[in-house]
Amino acid sequence: MKLVNPTLLSGNSTALLVAVLALLGPGKLGAQTVVSNLTETPSLSFYAVGWSTNLRQIAFSFTTGAVAADFTGVSLIFGANKAGSPGPLTFGLYATTFNTSNGTGSLLTTLTTSGDPLVAGTYSFTVPAGPVTLAAGTTYYLRLSADGAPSSSNYFDLRYTTSTAEISLTGWTIGDLIYTYSGGSLLSSVAQPPRFSVQATEVGAVPEPSTYAMFAGLGVLGFAAWRRRKSVSA
Repeated sequence: MKLVNPTLLSGNSTALLVAVLALLGPGKLGAQTVVSNLTETPSLSFYAVGWSTNLRQIAFSFTTGAVAADFTGVSLIFGANKAGSPGPLTFGLYATTFNTSNGTGSLLTTLTTSGDPLVAGTYSFTVPAGPVTLAAGTTYYLRLSADGAPSSSNYFDLRYTTSTAEISLTGWTIGDLIYTYSGGSLLSSVAQPPRFSVQATEVGAVPEPSTYAMFAGLGVLGFAAWRRRKSVSA
């Protein structure tokens, strides 16, 4: 990085420094993984989403931390599909009023990925229209649906864990239960959450120490420019 000589800074430059400080302040950090159980031990079994008429929808949840956050997406682990797509696969984020008895609720946004997850791997699902602001300390639900023609040979192989542990920023948690549905009827609720992570930006998050150091350096430059202008006008 090329350093600027404080004696060359004008009044406009000082104003620019102030603007930069404002833009880089709290609440402007990039999206990051806020909660994840991707590293937990996987089960040897899986959920066959879209299999026959017996398992058409799956729902699971997470809870936000102590501050509001801009939600940008989710990463999910899938196994290899048995034969072909039972799709289309739809994925949505639902409000805290989601009804776990029948799998319905207020849809906040759909989530999209590049193609259906038919090959084993971790798939990133993102909000197509930009971040959705989530309230602090609130539970939200994610629902996967495979509502194509029923098939006993085609399904989405959703991986899960029997662990209810996670790694997270302060206050963020993953719900212990996974809910399965068929035709709007609850089939089961079991402590076997999918292996997934949530990406978001906490609004009002505190910057890292290195960011504070950058703020301090810019502040020194601004102060030096002000002193220079003051001495010249005197």
